[in-house]
Order: sequence, then structure tokens, then C-alpha cells
Amino acid sequence: FAWLKEQLRIDPSQLPEVACPRFEKWKDQMDPGSLSLVFASYFMNNPASTYGHTFLRLNAKGHTKNERLLDYAVNFAADLESDNGVMFALKGLWGGYHGRFSTFPYYMKVQEYNNLESRDLWEYDLHVSPAHLERLIEHLWEMGNVRSRYFFFNKNCSYYLLPVLEVMDPTLSLRRSFVFTTVPIDTVRAVIRKPGMLEGVTYRPSHATKMIAARKRLTEDEIILAERAAEDPGRITDKDLSRLPRERQAMLLDSAYDLFRYRVGFQRPQPLSVQELENKLLLLRNQVGLVTSSS
Repeated sequence: FAWLKEQLRIDPSQLPEVACPRFEKWKDQMDPGSLSLVFASYFMNNPASTYGHTFLRLNAKGHTKNERLLDYAVNFAADLESDNGVMFALKGLWGGYHGRFSTFPYYMKVQEYNNLESRDLWEYDLHVSPAHLERLIEHLWEMGNVRSRYFFFNKNCSYYLLPVLEVMDPTLSLRRSFVFTTVPIDTVRAVIRKPGMLEGVTYRPSHATKMIAARKRLTEDEIILAERAAEDPGRITDKDLSRLPRERQAMLLDSAYDLFRYRVGFQRPQPLSVQELENKLLLLRNQVGLVTSSS
């Protein structure tokens, strides 16, 4: 309706105003001031995510970069059924599934991708005018109950973001080069290569990536102690730790806790036995105290 008024130059006074409280409440809850395109690295446990995944993030006006977890994500995904491997592949290839858009807090996607699936995230901040952002929000509301046929190779999660962005800004023309295949990272390139589109990039490493990076800072002996502590904090003694400077003790126990969390998973609540081991490891780390590189 807003688009028709703009294209046909209809005088707003000639048409009755229609209130939509649900839409206004939904928009006010997100309060978007800017837009980001997010790329999640590949996930081999899911064939549909073998080449990664892309989605949008609506950045609230009053939030700083440290508060982005509280923003809202816009995701397109297929409604997958409990099919066996053969049916899953056939239906995915020939459009047997349907997908839809959904919105939810960004921290839920970070928990899912960064922690549960050990996938790195790249956040691309886009330059979008307030008028274009308003049009995007209105169109996403329109798409809320729309179901579209989903094809793994071309009409997939990354493809369906492109027409949404073209509605936001018709000058973008993003879909023309994606006919037979649509690979998520290629759609990211298509968007950020538009002149003046990219404002900045933020890398959000997964828990596994940070764990491996921390492990590389340990010596071989420290790695052995960290693995013991992750398995059972009772397997290392005060004598084992006292041979190390407090800074190295802190690094070792931090790495042990990262490994422990990776092994037991991030779902809550955990079994009582897991909780007890976690408490022992945290108490051991607390005895070392808050240590910085200058200590």
C-alpha cells in the first residue's frame, strides 16, 4: 500500500488511514536503526548448511556494538520434515520443502551457531537509508505468513534474502547472477561489492575457534594438564599448578574450562554429575584469581 501510494502519487488525504497495532508493536519492539548481513560458516552435520548460511540483523537505534546480542535477526529457513536421507535429498533438490521468514533475538542465533554448532560468524554492517530501512521492515511484515518453495542449490536461504533487499532498494539488482546455484558466500560478495554498501565488518569466532586459539598458547605439558582438568579437576594437584606462574595457571584453567564446556555441550540444565565437575573446575580457577598479563 505504501509502495502504491509512492508509485501512483496518491494523495494520502484521499485514502482512509488504517491502523495496524500488531505491526506497530512489532516494529517498535525491534526499533531498527541500521542493518547488517550475517554469514555463518559451513556446518557439515546439516547438508543444507554445507556452504554456510546468511541472514539479516536489525540493529536497534540505542544499542552499541557491545549490545548487538539484544538485536533481532531475520532468517529464512526451510520447514524440514522427519524424512530419511534419500527423501531429504530428493525433496531438497526438487522443491519438496517450503521455507518462510522469521524474526527472533540475535543471541539465539549466536548460541546456536557459535556455541552449539561451532560456526564462526561474520557481521557485515550495511549502509541503508532510513527510508529504505522502513520499506524493508514493512516488506518483512508482509512476508511473515508467506511460504516459498525451497531448493537446496538455488532457491535457498541465501537466495531469498536477495529479493527482500531489492524491494528495500530496487537499484541493487542482486538476483541476476544467481540462476542455477546460489552459494551463501557469493551472495555476501554480491551485496558488499555494491558501491558504498559496506560500512564495516565484525568477526565473531565460535567457541571452538577461541578454544583452539587459546590451546596454541600453551606448552605441551600445560596442554596435558588442561586436558586432565577438563576431564576431572581432581586429576591435577596444587603441586602441578604451583610450578607455573599465576598467569600460566590462569591460561591453563581457562583452556580447561573451554574444553570442558565444548565436550559437555551448552544445553541447560546439565546432569548433576556434570554440574559438580563444572563447580570443581570453577572453584579451582577462582583460587588463582583475576590475572592479567601484567600481573
